[in-house]
Amino acid sequence: MTLFSLKKINSKESWKIRGIIVSVVGVSLLSVFVSPYKFFYKLLIEKGVNTADKSYCLMLDATGIPCPFCGLARGFLQFINLHFERSLYYNPSSLFLFGAGGLILLVVFTLSLFNTKIYIKNYNILWLVILIVFIIVWILNIFLGHH
Repeated sequence: MTLFSLKKINSKESWKIRGIIVSVVGVSLLSVFVSPYKFFYKLLIEKGVNTADKSYCLMLDATGIPCPFCGLARGFLQFINLHFERSLYYNPSSLFLFGAGGLILLVVFTLSLFNTKIYIKNYNILWLVILIVFIIVWILNIFLGHH
């Protein structure tokens, strides 16, 4: 049983795939370097609200439990500076997420250069794998992440 297949596509669809990948990477980089929460907390500080015990994660502030993504922005900054140990310190799954995500984007982008697209044959298995990885990431971050 194969989970995916490769199929030829036209040039217009290839450009569309490349545009989506470049947009996703661009927005991701922008969200790491320009966090809306930092701006929000600066406004609160200017209004005289004590934010010393607050983090940039709304879930962590509300429940005391970190979300699966707590520390990923700091982990990403360390990852792109090749400080892998620090990247793991902020979010234990960051190396896997950035490495696997980067590899997937690179493969899809490279295939689009050859007018080829990956077609997923069984989305149920894909979503199950994503859910399991998401839960493992969350558990790792709760017990090993630095918040």
